[in-house]
Amino acid sequence: MIELTDLENKWILVCKGHFKKEMPRGDSWVETLKPIFVETFGWTPDVDVYGFHTCLFNKLLSLHKKISIDTSYERELREVFEASFHKTTGNDTESSIERAIYQLRSLICVNQVMVNDTYRYSLELNNK
Repeated sequence: MIELTDLENKWILVCKGHFKKEMPRGDSWVETLKPIFVETFGWTPDVDVYGFHTCLFNKLLSLHKKISIDTSYERELREVFEASFHKTTGNDTESSIERAIYQLRSLICVNQVMVNDTYRYSLELNNK
């Protein structure tokens, strides 16, 4: 079973649309993730947008790598890079890194928690 910290669980739950009161859906997923970013890293993203995007991308990428199914990780990574290079109807943000962040969030959102009736990881928070 993949061991996750409470904070990693919270990131996944936020990506899956939980905590809507604490973190309401903003104009984009990048905006929606700002509160958990501040909670995790302790600095305001608006001060350094480039640093925020880079840090957010790296956080989501490492989280995705940790929970992805090994056989699909390489294909999903290609999807992230394709999303960053090309706008689509569902992901038409001007910023390439924001398109990549959106794609990573989507992959985390649809990641399988269970396979063959066995939990791969738990999303229970210990300090609710």
